Amino acid sequence: MGEGRAEFSQLVLAILAAGASQRFGQADKLTADLRGKMLGHHVTDNLSGLDFMRRVIIASAPDHECTAGWQRAGFEIAVNGEAQSGLGTSAALAACIARGAGAAGLIICLADMPFITVQHIERLAESWDGSDGAMVASDSGQAASPPALFGAGHFDMLSRLTGDSGARSLLPGAQLVSFESAALTDIDRPEDLAKARDRA
Repeated sequence: MGEGRAEFSQLVLAILAAGASQRFGQADKLTADLRGKMLGHHVTDNLSGLDFMRRVIIASAPDHECTAGWQRAGFEIAVNGEAQSGLGTSAALAACIARGAGAAGLIICLADMPFITVQHIERLAESWDGSDGAMVASDSGQAASPPALFGAGHFDMLSRLTGDSGARSLLPGAQLVSFESAALTDIDRPEDLAKARDRA
């Protein structure tokens, strides 16, 4: 995909936002403030300009506090009624949506990764050879992680995911694209958010 944005029309972008935030405490981390807006709005605002076949938020409910902002950024809301069973169910729903859309590939991101940029996603897409069986994942030098791109040949396997393993369980076979660890910041705990605020 050397042409950049022009070929995003072959791909579905899914942002997984249905997690229970158990390590964050009682509060919904996606509604926490970062740089004057909700944490859950950062990645969708950052990626709103990319011309994907579909842009989807996988949420646990249609009336999440972030919903209006997600929709303003051009994302449709897909409700995961099994969200309490773990992240794998959200990845599975994303794969079903991509398969139903006839997409050539699926990019999965997490809603609690606020520093993902257009350039990050473009690098993943440019590293993908366009084949059904290819996977491309982000790497900070420690482990493969989202955002990740899955060719259509992986949709069936993704659609069968359950529990907390998520799509990450498939990534050991992925081609890796290196990024600075700060770009892959994942807000799981209040201290992670404090560090992100310091960075901001």
